[in-house]
Amino acid sequence: MQADIDASGGVTAARVERIEPPTATALGEAALDAVRQWTFTPARRDGHAVAGQALVPLRFSLDSTKPP
Repeated sequence: MQADIDASGGVTAARVERIEPPTATALGEAALDAVRQWTFTPARRDGHAVAGQALVPLRFSLDSTKPP
């Protein structure tokens, strides 16, 4: 995921950079919904908060050993 972050730490845009397997688009949509709600600590330049971008790696796994 790539997130655009404003100077207050809010996510202004998010997009899927890569998804494997490509058929897992539903997981990508769920991840986008989640990342859009996050708040980040903004980058700083010369002591002031500035807008920036973050790459957010997300891994999904199904643990078949746990009961539903």
